[in-house]
Amino acid sequence: MGVGNWLKRDDALGPLVIKALTDRGFAKYPLLDAGTTPENHLGRIARLRPDLLLIIDAADFGAEPGTIALFRPDEISLNSFSTHNLSLKTFAEYLKQTLHGLKVVLLGVQPADAGLGEGVSRPVGAAIERIAGLFIARQ
Repeated sequence: MGVGNWLKRDDALGPLVIKALTDRGFAKYPLLDAGTTPENHLGRIARLRPDLLLIIDAADFGAEPGTIALFRPDEISLNSFSTHNLSLKTFAEYLKQTLHGLKVVLLGVQPADAGLGEGVSRPVGAAIERIAGLFIARQ
């Protein structure tokens, strides 16, 4: 699941990863562009009954722009993935309680610029390509 805002530069990372995978014909797992409202997709996630939900989003965790890191929901603060209506930590905890046995992992990429505007920074663009490439290589 890609989460992010197309109009806030590097925050568009999640949806752009989903778009890159879709454009390359990735079909091993269902893909979902949740935009800025992942909570609106609870029904679809419940119908899919996944064992694992990977949430891809821009996240400020104090690293160099473009750095990719994995987090468990309990490892993030309520504000570190903060551009969305509902915190991803709260969203992930709700899903884990609702869909017993679901594992949720957050894939975060350090943004360089999440200000208003379109287009991502060079480091985040490179991270999008790395992430999409890893998925395509393992399809």
